Amino acid sequence: MQLAIDSGQDGLDKVLRYLRNHVDFMVGERGPIAIMSEVPSLNSEHRKEVLKLSRKHSAAFEALLEEGIADGSIAPCNVRMTGNAIMGAVNWIPKWYHGDSAVAEQIIEEFPRILASGLRKAQAQIIG
Repeated sequence: MQLAIDSGQDGLDKVLRYLRNHVDFMVGERGPIAIMSEVPSLNSEHRKEVLKLSRKHSAAFEALLEEGIADGSIAPCNVRMTGNAIMGAVNWIPKWYHGDSAVAEQIIEEFPRILASGLRKAQAQIIG
C-alpha cells in the first residue's frame, strides 16, 4: 500500500495502483495465497493478530477512498461499504484462481480497472 501512496497522483490513482499491486501479490510468483475466510481455523492468538492487521489494512484502504473523495477523483460513497465490496472481491481471487500465468496477467490488468470503475466521478454531459 505504501508504494501506491508514495507514487499515486490522487486518491483514485492511489487506489488503482494499490489494487494492481495487491492483485499482483496474490496471483504473482508468491500466489495463490490464503484467504481471510480461513481465519476462523487459526488458533485464538494468531486469529487476533491477523484480524488486527486486517483492520489496520482496511482503515488504510478506506483512507485512500476518503482522500479520493476529498480531492474530487472519486465520487462520494460510503467508504466502509465500498472498501468492503472491493476488498471482498479481491480477497476471493485465491478461491478460483489456480495458477495459470496467462489468467494471472489478465487478473492483474483487469481487476483494478473493473473494481475502480464505479469510483470515478461521472463526467458532465453536454446537451445541445
